[in-house]
Parts: sequence; structure tokens; C-alpha cells
Amino acid sequence: YQGVSLSNWAISVPAIPYDGHKFNSSEALYMYLKCKEMGSEKIALKIVETDNDESLQGNAKFDAVKKLGRKAKFNEAVYLAKREEWMYITLNAKYETDEEFRKTLMDERYRGKTFVEAADADPIWGIGTYITDEVMAFNKEVWMGMNLLGKTLTRVRDEHL
Repeated sequence: YQGVSLSNWAISVPAIPYDGHKFNSSEALYMYLKCKEMGSEKIALKIVETDNDESLQGNAKFDAVKKLGRKAKFNEAVYLAKREEWMYITLNAKYETDEEFRKTLMDERYRGKTFVEAADADPIWGIGTYITDEVMAFNKEVWMGMNLLGKTLTRVRDEHL
């Protein structure tokens, strides 16, 4: 959920410093990294500008950042090879800065468990379905997605334990 610190859309307090810029969400940093790697430097800088535009609030800012990220040059081979690395870099940067994110990620009740992005519309970063009793029982057979966000959150947590 957007209001939960583990969400890529959650506002990080303080903002996440990276590459001489500040990012208000891990999604904005991820989009920045993607654009830079794809050779869309101008769009990457526009993401920084939009993410720090105080006239944009909430979903309007998120939508603008996402739309900019989709305007980048796209190379599927680069994307497939680098997407998890970009998220790993992003989540580690957030871990170093955002105390609420760090506390939630490291909470003892999640130790030994795999985080799951229960997003029905996202079969790449999520599991492609909502939370159900079967999902809660960790029945991977009902997953219709790869859960890359959940796996990366789990990796960051485990590496910091």
C-alpha cells in the first residue's frame, strides 16, 4: 500500500540522497536509475525536478514521475539485465536514510519470511494477485507473478541482519 513504508511510493523522510540529488520515494530513484542507464539523462534530471516540485502532491507527483520514466529510451535487454540491480541500489539507499522503512523491514515478525508484493496488476514486481488465504499460507502455486520487489526487499533485509 502507498501509505506503508515498504511501498515504493511511500514518501521517505528524510528524502533519499543519491548521485547528488534527493528523492522523495524509492520509485522516483528507481525511475531515475532506469532512465540514466537507458541513456535518457535529460529525462532522469526531469524526474529529479518533478519529484522535488512542491506544487505537485501525492498521486499527481507519483503519476508524473511514472509517466516520465516511461518516456525513456527503452532497451529490453538492458532492462531485463539491470532492473533488479536498480531496485537493490534503490532499496539500500532508502535503508540507509529512512528510519521508518528500516524499522519495518527489520521488524522481528518478518524475520525468516519472504516479503510479497500482492499487486494483482503487476506480474513482474508483484505476485500478480491480491492477498488471499492461499497467498498468506505462502502457496507460491497461486502466484501469477515473479515478486521481484518482494524478493529484493527480502534480500536487503537479510543482508542487513
